[in-house]
Amino acid sequence: MRIFKHNNFIMLILIWSSIAWTDNHHPHGIIIDGTIGSKQVQELQGLDYQVLAEHGEIKGNNLFHSFQTFNIHKNEQATFYGPDNIQTIISRVTGNEHSWIDGKIQSFIPDADIFLLNPNGIFFGPNVLSVTKIAGQHLLCTIFSN
Repeated sequence: MRIFKHNNFIMLILIWSSIAWTDNHHPHGIIIDGTIGSKQVQELQGLDYQVLAEHGEIKGNNLFHSFQTFNIHKNEQATFYGPDNIQTIISRVTGNEHSWIDGKIQSFIPDADIFLLNPNGIFFGPNVLSVTKIAGQHLLCTIFSN
C-alpha cells in the first residue's frame, strides 16, 4: 500500500510539471537561419511576424524559407507574403528546438499551400485550430527517427 501512495505522488508531480511546462516553457519567436534568401540571420519582430519573400528564395512557383526557430504563441500571428504566382511555401526549421504553434498562420499569397517541417517536433496549443487561416492547403509535419 505504501508504494501505491508513492506512485500517486509521482504521478501528481508529473501532471503538475506538464501543466507548468505547457504554460511557461515553450520556445519563443521566429528567427530566419540565414541559409537561403538574404543569407542573414534575422530575428523577426512579433506579435505580427511578417515573413517576406525576400527572407527566402523563389524557385519557379515555390517559395522556400529556412528558420532557426518558428514559434507562434497565443495572440501572435505569422503572415507569409510573396508574389501571386507562388503555389507552394515550403518552410523548414533547422534549430534544435521543437516549434510551438498556438496562434495564427496566414498567407497573403492567394491559394498558396504552406508546408512547415521541423524534425524536432511541432506542438500545438489550444488556440491554434480556432485561429489558423490559410487560403490554400497547409501541412505541419515532423519526422521521427531512431
